[in-house]
Amino acid sequence: MHPSFFAGLVGTFLPAGLRPAWLRDHLEDLRTPAILTGLVQMAACLVTLFLRYMPFVHSQFAAVNERAMSGAAEKSGETAVMGLGVVVLVAYILQPISLALFYFALEGAVRAIAAFIHNEPIGTLPLYLLLLLGRKAQKEAREYQLGPRVVDKVLPAPDGETGYDLVIASCRGKDWNPSLTIVYQEQLYELARSFEGDGPRKFVYLLRKAPRSKLVRGLHHYDPEEGVTAESVAK
Repeated sequence: MHPSFFAGLVGTFLPAGLRPAWLRDHLEDLRTPAILTGLVQMAACLVTLFLRYMPFVHSQFAAVNERAMSGAAEKSGETAVMGLGVVVLVAYILQPISLALFYFALEGAVRAIAAFIHNEPIGTLPLYLLLLLGRKAQKEAREYQLGPRVVDKVLPAPDGETGYDLVIASCRGKDWNPSLTIVYQEQLYELARSFEGDGPRKFVYLLRKAPRSKLVRGLHHYDPEEGVTAESVAK
């Protein structure tokens, strides 16, 4: 499905993790919309900053007593008035709305440059934060569903069973694969099979002794307590 130009305009504000699959397949088609939205974002923020400045200055000077202004002008001349103008300018810049406008103007410039030079449509920061919060919430929900973390249970294969030598039951999933060599009690093992069972240690891994001729592509020193402290959550 080819995205329309208007869908591309909206899609350029989204982080990659929030873009629908059909939009991620057309990243090159987002280059022009990303440049356009970045420039418009920058220009709109700068114009808004300029338009808000004069009303802010008038409101600040109106709040100052006219006699105080006249006295300052008589004693220090134009220097005092200019100094007051600098104070007002700094106060305007430090306003939360002004700081936000400055940030989004800079973000718009960065988004336009990234799309123009690197052909990379970058989303806007608030949506990135929303994506991070969503992922954190999903991780916490997954962690809650898996239950408390407990030490792995390691058992030898039952008598009569063939094809594996060690059974490891863990409360959390492990990113093990058959090409990984697992070291436990100075013995080398490889993954024969894995499955999910019941109970607090629902992730079960069946390991067999690695042949001496096996090429070691990755090495993991296994500790039965790693599931208690590991931050990775099984997918």
